[in-house]
Amino acid sequence: ILEADNCVVLVIYEDRCQLAFIRLNKDKMWTYIEDLRFVLFEVVPVRNQFYAIGGDESQLLSFDITTRFSSDIKFITTRRANECFTTLYLVSVNEEELLMVVRYIDHDYDREKRVTEKFEIFKLDYLKREWIEKKGLGDVALFLGDNSTVAVLASDITG
Repeated sequence: ILEADNCVVLVIYEDRCQLAFIRLNKDKMWTYIEDLRFVLFEVVPVRNQFYAIGGDESQLLSFDITTRFSSDIKFITTRRANECFTTLYLVSVNEEELLMVVRYIDHDYDREKRVTEKFEIFKLDYLKREWIEKKGLGDVALFLGDNSTVAVLASDITG
């Protein structure tokens, strides 16, 4: 940890996917955020804020836990997926852009397997508080996973 005095540990816990955080070297106990009213899928830091997505309506919320003991939760936007089986991923690009990736999944119950049908990528417009569809990623490569999503600049990787 480069700056332990500014480090925040944030966890999604339990089967209802609730949220808790602790600021290292500042807090003595965990702070639990229990009034979210929906299940969280993913949380990422962008622009000194934390953003979380979850719920049946794909609700995005933001909160600042870096300067206060308790969070200041703000609901930003909702995006309903067109099809019923989707997985949502949030990813921070260069600590400025917030992307949401929607993965459409076809479940083959007879053969007990899932097949990814397609992906859609959206960028958050912070001022309008809405998702704008992106048609390409440019120099960015995304690695999507069940526990974390990572974006890297392909030009920064040699070989």
